[in-house]
Amino acid sequence: MVDFITAFEAGLNAAGIADKNKREINSVFEELNKQLAKATDGKVNIELRTPSLLRLIYAEQSKKNQAIYAFNPLIKSADAKELARWNLDPNGYPCKISFSNKELYCEDKSALERTLADMLQDPTVGEALSKLIQLSEAKESE
Repeated sequence: MVDFITAFEAGLNAAGIADKNKREINSVFEELNKQLAKATDGKVNIELRTPSLLRLIYAEQSKKNQAIYAFNPLIKSADAKELARWNLDPNGYPCKISFSNKELYCEDKSALERTLADMLQDPTVGEALSKLIQLSEAKESE
């Protein structure tokens, strides 16, 4: 006979682990933004978003198929720049970050931190972030 109680308890345990992993992932993005705000005088912020076209077409898939966007919180009219594609496992890890023909899987917090650091060092990402910073400087000089 199948032991449904054990399966039920395993499911509850898995849900707890997934919640912990997702909170940990959010904390990495919080730390990333804290450091970026300090380095850019608050001109760059990074967050996970669902691309608007995908959100319209595939509402049920939108949470799974997100992207990492950067925006300048000081300029409300500025468009956010997509830096990388993001795919989150229901368990939190592994998550996948794709940018500049690279697909990197993050199995834990330290891998996620390293991958985000690699992403920030990418020349295409650097160019997008530079443009966001320049938006503020252009607005300030007006």
